[in-house]
Parts: sequence; C-alpha cells; structure tokens
Amino acid sequence: KGEDEVITSGHSWHQIARGISLAGATPVFADIDYWAGTLAADKAAAKITHKTRVIVAGNTNGHPADWGALRVLAEQHGLHLIEDSTEAIGSRYKGTRVGNFGDCAIFDFSQPSALCCGEGAMIVTDDLDFARKLRYLRDRQPEQRYSISISSLLPLNARISEVTAALGIAQLQRIDEIIAKRRQVTQW
Repeated sequence: KGEDEVITSGHSWHQIARGISLAGATPVFADIDYWAGTLAADKAAAKITHKTRVIVAGNTNGHPADWGALRVLAEQHGLHLIEDSTEAIGSRYKGTRVGNFGDCAIFDFSQPSALCCGEGAMIVTDDLDFARKLRYLRDRQPEQRYSISISSLLPLNARISEVTAALGIAQLQRIDEIIAKRRQVTQW
C-alpha cells in the first residue's frame, strides 16, 4: 500500500526485495546473524516503524533462522512473518522441519534449489483465507477467460505445468537422498 515496509535481509536472493517492491511495499534491510547468515531478530527489531507490516526471513544456505525470536518479534508488533525456506528443504529448527514457522513459507523450485524443477514455487500456510486468496491469484483458468472480472486483484499466470509438478513430486519422494548428496559435495 505505497508506504508499507517489509523488513528482510540484504543477504538473500535479490528476488525477495524485488517481490516486496512488486507488491507495492518498500524493502527495509536488516543485518544478519554472522554465524548463521540469517536475519537477526534484534537487528530486525531496530528497523520496525509504524509503516512496517511484514518480516521476511530466510533459512540461508540451509541454516534455519532464529524462528522463536522472530515469531515473538512479529507477535509483539502485530506483523506478518514470512519464511523463505528455499535453501533449507529438509533442515530442522528445534526438531521441526522448516516451512512451519512463518504465517506462510515459500519454497522456490528454480536452480540451485535442492528440489529443482526449472521453474515454479510453492507457498504453504495453515491460514485458510490466505490459501484461498493465493489460489485465486495463482492463475485464471481457460474456462474463465470469457467471464468479467470485477476486482482490483486480477489472477496472475503463476502456476506450474503438470509435468513440472510431477518432476517436483518425484524429487520430493527422494529428497533425503538429494540432500545427502549435496552434503557430500559440501564436505568434498
């Protein structure tokens, strides 16, 4: 909404800031935890203003952010918390797999993700109303092309093909093996 701000890390994929801008908000960069490379909750807290609406934190290079501290911060200020888990499929924070700590979590399937389909992404949430909005915005079905849309939010062409989705599902079934191979390469 023009003046809305979203706090995020400058140490993340550049498309996070671009997505914030495309949504009409201003990205505000906060510093990271040196050892994990993830958004530091205390640094994010210092950037909160009356314009702040959202915190976007990532699990950088497979290292989960401090989701406990980020959740407390978001709740204290009435902010939404978005988790970018693209680089951390299979990682855990305090025994729970990433993708469970934000109001929603994003998994990008482009290169060099562990689950690479060439394109596409997935957003997971347990908020039914938000899920319905996302489904509406995902795409406009061919049978709807002749209907009239009266809305300020028109559907996007943001779906992936069935072939791409099948590739992702096949990889998901062997994600532990894929992650083990990536860890081996890192050790080498």
